[in-house]
Amino acid sequence: MLADTFDSFCQDGFGAFFQSPYGERDCPGGELVVGGRFLMAGDKTVKLSARTDGTDSNDAWIPVGDELSGGTPLKVTDYAEFQGDLYCVGEFDLPSPGIAKYNKADDIWEAVGAGLGGAGVGEGLYVYGDLLIVAGLFTESGNSNVVAWDGEAFSAFGTLTHKTFDILEFQDELYIFGEFILGPGPVLGMGKWDGISSWVALPGTGGAGTSGLIGFTASIYTAEIFEDKLYMGGLLTSFINGATIGSANNILSWDGTILAGVDMSGASGGLNLACQDLCVFKEKLTLVGAFTTVGVSSTTANRIATYDGTTLDDFESTTGANANLNSCFVFQDEIYFTGNATTFNSVSASFIAKWNDTDLDFEPLGDGLDDWGETLNEYEF
Repeated sequence: MLADTFDSFCQDGFGAFFQSPYGERDCPGGELVVGGRFLMAGDKTVKLSARTDGTDSNDAWIPVGDELSGGTPLKVTDYAEFQGDLYCVGEFDLPSPGIAKYNKADDIWEAVGAGLGGAGVGEGLYVYGDLLIVAGLFTESGNSNVVAWDGEAFSAFGTLTHKTFDILEFQDELYIFGEFILGPGPVLGMGKWDGISSWVALPGTGGAGTSGLIGFTASIYTAEIFEDKLYMGGLLTSFINGATIGSANNILSWDGTILAGVDMSGASGGLNLACQDLCVFKEKLTLVGAFTTVGVSSTTANRIATYDGTTLDDFESTTGANANLNSCFVFQDEIYFTGNATTFNSVSASFIAKWNDTDLDFEPLGDGLDDWGETLNEYEF
């Protein structure tokens, strides 16, 4: 390295010092990492993955590897940190189908075993004890749509009939969400790990029957814990608790015993279109997706909404976003949004924006991205 090409020394996550080629910026601790379909971030050429400290500047954007290729559409859909390394999943063929590990010393993405089968697509990642659980649409050595990685090899972790999207622990049990069917019932979209070898349907009220979604097109894309309940968002209209059928438009809750709609009266309420992601910000549940009205009152909330435990509402009295959003994430006490939107409450922001809680409006991150953002997370580079 030529010393005069570097302006600062930083310390990485392993305690080693390195010289940063990115000018006089603070040394990174955790940084916001963004994945999606984009090939530009700010004024930098990138490949589906970039990082930033969250400031409104093109200088803040830094590429994260450039090895991800193949797949239609080519995209990154989720990240997780496992054993100190950053993993991503998505729709790509190289360096391994559907999943890759970031080598930050060399700034490259590396293969994870043989990947998720020939045309495997990764959708979600979750660290469970000493395992990284991978959700998606794939067949890996006979394991369908969910598999475990221990840092060296894949192993079976149950099998499911169709695509899985998200995984989360709640009340000391591991739950999985997606488009799959579980019996008896059958019910769709949600299940929990039996602790041995299988995913099982949620129990029905009073232990009778099962609980889950009903309807052939029902899916759950995302889950989050808020006020001691598990909230699930997706594309859905009905559910069953044992023998009791209920309505829930694209968002519902589970307290460990009972499924329930959110801000519903009869078949009215909830969200008028799909929910893609959930996160907790300022003691409220924030929802993003394709929806434009929320709650029994049909409040206008374009693709961003909040829930206080009783009522769905718009986000901070704003007009929301002009197109679908795929992810929300809280980073350094600020909330960020990404998706297919280019305007947030009349503020121009290309596919990514953050909420400025001082000015009470959204703000861009430099020139943003040149295509959809799919996911947001944090990692110490």
